[in-house]
Amino acid sequence: MHRCLLSSRLVLRGVMRVLPSRSASDMLQDRLRLKFFTSISAPPIPSLSSTSVHKHEKSQAGSSEQKDPGADRKLVDTLGKLVRESVYFHADNSGILYLLAKRLPTLDLPLLSAVLHLCSRSTGLRIALGPHFGTLTRRLSEFDAGMLTEYASACASTANDQNFHIFKAIGERLQPLLVDLTFEQLVRLNEAFAVIGYKHQPLIMKLETYFMEHPQWLNASDLRSFLRVMSSFQLSHMPVLVAAGDRFGSLASTCSPEDISSILQYLKTLRVPSNQAFVKRVERVCAKKVPLCTAEQLSSLMFGTSMWVDSFPSLPALAATRLCELRDRFTLELLGPLCHAYAKLVCREPLVIACVETQVASILETPQDLNDKSVAALIDILFFFVVFDRRNVSAWNRILSALSTWKGDVKSRQHVLLTSIDRYLTLEGSDLNLSLPLQLKQQFLRSTNKEIRRSVSCNTFADALSRLNYNAESNYDCGHNLIVHFAFPAQKLVVELLGPDLYIKSRSTPVGKKVVEYRQLERDGWKVLKVLADQWTVSRSRIRQQQFITALLKPHGIHPETMASQPTKDVANQAAGATTVPADSTADRVPQGIDSNTS
Repeated sequence: MHRCLLSSRLVLRGVMRVLPSRSASDMLQDRLRLKFFTSISAPPIPSLSSTSVHKHEKSQAGSSEQKDPGADRKLVDTLGKLVRESVYFHADNSGILYLLAKRLPTLDLPLLSAVLHLCSRSTGLRIALGPHFGTLTRRLSEFDAGMLTEYASACASTANDQNFHIFKAIGERLQPLLVDLTFEQLVRLNEAFAVIGYKHQPLIMKLETYFMEHPQWLNASDLRSFLRVMSSFQLSHMPVLVAAGDRFGSLASTCSPEDISSILQYLKTLRVPSNQAFVKRVERVCAKKVPLCTAEQLSSLMFGTSMWVDSFPSLPALAATRLCELRDRFTLELLGPLCHAYAKLVCREPLVIACVETQVASILETPQDLNDKSVAALIDILFFFVVFDRRNVSAWNRILSALSTWKGDVKSRQHVLLTSIDRYLTLEGSDLNLSLPLQLKQQFLRSTNKEIRRSVSCNTFADALSRLNYNAESNYDCGHNLIVHFAFPAQKLVVELLGPDLYIKSRSTPVGKKVVEYRQLERDGWKVLKVLADQWTVSRSRIRQQQFITALLKPHGIHPETMASQPTKDVANQAAGATTVPADSTADRVPQGIDSNTS
């Protein structure tokens, strides 16, 4: 019937085309007749609103997902491809991320494990999916040790309330699984907990127990990871740290220069005690590796060994020779740590100075895209010039011009160096006619701390000065942001106590930072008396302390009887919190040879 109606409609249309012109009423009748036949031949098209269209598409998508059991697998595979191609996850990928976040709570365990592994590898993906990880806490009972490790690594992005609750739930789930954890899982879990700032004691104790029971199973990379965890939590369990130092001593010959540098930094940060045999063994290993180092390895190795001040005296000369061989391969980021090491050790190697100046001029001939590392390197190079009083105007101009383009912040460690550089340009570099960029100067001026951290030896020295009625000013500002331990302003005299990390024992001279400060104090008319902490701590009795201080100050015309009868308020406050330092039992004499010369 429909065919007949359709054919009649077509015939009618053809007839209407060949008919001569007719009246308006006839044409209207023909139009109504055509509309009638058309309505009979085809069913009406339904009117669909936008809401109904959306519901229809959604139902179609849902039915297709149900019909295709591999949809989740395809989604995870696509995500893995994007991660391997280092795609940056932002709004352009919102479709994939939206679908994944929606399906995250219902994914099969193998697929969920793959997603968590991808999140632990990609920072962008971890940040994008981070707000949705809280929905997985109700599935923690299904997770094994491996999935818990991946989940913790994926959630370790920022420390906030949501992540703290997630890690609290992870810690509870870990209780029955601690026995099954491998060393790698223990390290990764502790590192994730350290990012959040959550110290999970059972997990830490399990890691330490594993290390103490099987130290011989750890290679250099494992030891480095273990010490990184200990450093993150600032754990000072001395038996564990001593065992770690012994293990490093036996592994040193098999370690790469990067591993040696990192392990030495962690051991120094954790204040692991060392003996002469340990130091000599490490120095021999490093001396063999320096001639074979690449530029990256040499920079890393020198930075790590410099933290031990003068424990490895033969390395700077060896590194200088290797630096000259590799000079063309050094970038700003590699020159910075190297300059920091030589400046700290005050090793004036002409070859190193010449290479640094030449390489800086070569690198900065073209404009540089600065980042945090390159800015820190430029500041280290400037401080290197300050320590060795290098007045190469061309190099200074190039570096300061590059720093003037930097609009970001610098790390707090660099503020101390910037302060010394600014004082150098003010007090000593008048012929350079240069100054630091304003934005950098404002940063370190805001962060300048008028209170310097006092050691135990410094507190006992303050106590002795107060008891003997020496009217010394504590934490005194000598101008230009130079804060000293003790000062006698009337006599323009400064007394500084140098801890073991602030002076080089073999030469009895301060490290680079203190060398610059004392040189600038002397330029400003102050006399500096430098007291080594080892010299003061052997004065265990009050009589010996009095003899020590009298021998120190009397040659400079300072006597207790000419001072006020009461100590200053500042010194009295320090004395109230002083702690007595145990003396060396082998020392039975008043220390001599107090250094009062400039470096």
